[in-house]
Amino acid sequence: MIEIWLVRHGQTVENCERIIQGQLDGKLSPEGIEQARRVAEALKDIRFDAIYSSDLGRARETTHYIQAYHPDTPVIYSSLLREKNFGVLQGKRIQELDLSSSEPWQFIFTRNEGEPPEAVAQRARELLRLIQEKHPGQKLLLVGHGFFNSCFINILRGEEVCYANLHRQMNTAINYFCLDEPGVLGQCQLNSTEHLGGERKPA
Repeated sequence: MIEIWLVRHGQTVENCERIIQGQLDGKLSPEGIEQARRVAEALKDIRFDAIYSSDLGRARETTHYIQAYHPDTPVIYSSLLREKNFGVLQGKRIQELDLSSSEPWQFIFTRNEGEPPEAVAQRARELLRLIQEKHPGQKLLLVGHGFFNSCFINILRGEEVCYANLHRQMNTAINYFCLDEPGVLGQCQLNSTEHLGGERKPA
């Protein structure tokens, strides 16, 4: 059995300004730092065997706060967990987009700028294979991004990667998965923000 905790990074200055970050680094806002501290506190008693984090700045910064409670746990920074590259949309404010719909994520799926969603899903599959090969029977923490995390959840649940199956991720939301055996998903919890005073949401 493999247990996986999947977390999104804390709120960034760019999130506050409604800027599409993609594979730009970003910097945690004061609220994002507080969120990172709270998620670190929520996860402090779990004995992780390894921590995998996106190598982008906002994920690294979030991981820093979590790692403070797990000083002996190895941390692997990997480009596999990076956010989708949004191409020419990166660095633009949502308000600048010529939205054919009022929903920015639907627009992003429709325009498909930069890295195709399926390419992000392929990175998620590669990460899952790596986890299954290297960490049987272990507890792992993954720190990623909104779109990447949604794709990883799609892969775990056997869902098509598409707008209809988008799993929205709040900043520092905690997702939990228990893989009873390769390809078999047991207990699952999505987008919990209980540590921020929000809801705990079973799948």
